[in-house]
Amino acid sequence: MAHAGTASVSSSSNAGASNGTGFSSSSNTAARSSSSAVGSSSTGTASPMAITTTIPATTTPVSTARINGGEARNAGLGIPIQPSAMGLDRIYRLHMNFGINRVLRQRHLLNNRHRNPLKLRQLTKLLNKNITRLLFKLANKYRPETRADNKRRRRAKKAAKAAEVAAAGGNATDKMVSVVGKKTKKNKDEAKTVDPMALAAYDEAANKKPCFLKYGMNHIAELIEKQRARLVVISDDTEPPEALIWLPALCRKNKVPYAIVKGSARLGTLVNKRSTTAVVFTEIREEDQLEFSQLVDAISAYYVKITRQPSRSAWMGGLLGFKARVKVALRATVTANRLQQQQQQEQQQQQQEEQQQQQGQ
Repeated sequence: MAHAGTASVSSSSNAGASNGTGFSSSSNTAARSSSSAVGSSSTGTASPMAITTTIPATTTPVSTARINGGEARNAGLGIPIQPSAMGLDRIYRLHMNFGINRVLRQRHLLNNRHRNPLKLRQLTKLLNKNITRLLFKLANKYRPETRADNKRRRRAKKAAKAAEVAAAGGNATDKMVSVVGKKTKKNKDEAKTVDPMALAAYDEAANKKPCFLKYGMNHIAELIEKQRARLVVISDDTEPPEALIWLPALCRKNKVPYAIVKGSARLGTLVNKRSTTAVVFTEIREEDQLEFSQLVDAISAYYVKITRQPSRSAWMGGLLGFKARVKVALRATVTANRLQQQQQQEQQQQQQEEQQQQQGQ
C-alpha cells in the first residue's frame, strides 16, 4: 500500500508539471499529500485509492415541516414518534385478571356458537336471586366447624370420659392415655391430670357433633342414594361439566330437591374451601325446620315452573357471530332486491303486453 501511494503521488506531480499547473517535483509536500488523498489528478483519471465523500442533503425537521404546512406528525400506535404527554398504560398495561377474563370470554362464545345438549342447558337455569339469598342465609348457620373447634370439642369430651372413669373408681390415668392418644413421653404427664377447665366447659348437649353441610361428589352421591339428603345445592361453573351433569338426574330419580346457584367459589365459602361443586343439607335443627321447609317448597315450585316451559326441550347455542350475521343480512338484502327487480320487470312486461293489445284492437 505504501508503494502504491508513492506511485500515485509521483504520477500526479508529473502530470501537474506537464500541464502547467504550477506543481513540480520540488513543490510543497503538503500539496502533494492533499492531491493524493483526494485521489484525482488534473487529467480527471481516478486513482486506485480514491475515497468518495457525499454530503447529505439537508432535510427539514419535523417541527419545521409541521409549522410550514407540511405533513403532520403521526402519533399512532407503532410509530416511533410519540407525544411527550401520552401515557403508555393504555398500550402495555394489562388487567390482573386478563387471562381469566379471556378464558371466560372464549367459553361464553363457544357456548353460544356450538349447539349444546339439554343436559348442559339445565345448568343455565339458576335459582331466583331472592330465593338464593335466603338459601345462603340459612346455609351460613350450617358451616362445618373449624379444625380448632373440632379439636377443642374432642378434648373436652375425652376429659369428661376420663373424669367419669375416675369417679367410678377406675384408673383415670390409663383411661386418659387410651382416650387422648398413644402413650408417649410427650403426653404421659399430661394424661395423669384432668383439665378442670375442660370439664367445666364440657356440656354433652352443647358438645354434641354439630349439624353441618356435607360436600364431596362421592359422599353426596352416597347420601342421595341412601335417602339421607334433604336438599342439594349445585354450582353452575364446574369444569369439566361431565363431573356434575349426572347429579340433577340422580336427584330427580330419588325425589330429592335440588337447586342450581351461581359460583362454585361462593359455595366453597360455606364449607371453608376455595370452591366446591355441590353441598348437601342432611340434618336440620328444630329451630330451622319451618324456614327450611318453606325454602324447599319455594325451590321446588320454581323448578317445576321452569321444567314446564317449552324452551326446556330446545337445544342451547347455535348463535351466529357478528360477521356471520352481517353476511346473512347482506345476503337477505341482495335477495330481496333481486326479487323486487324481478317483480318490477314482470309488471313492466305486463304493462307492455296490455299496451300492445290495446293498440292491436
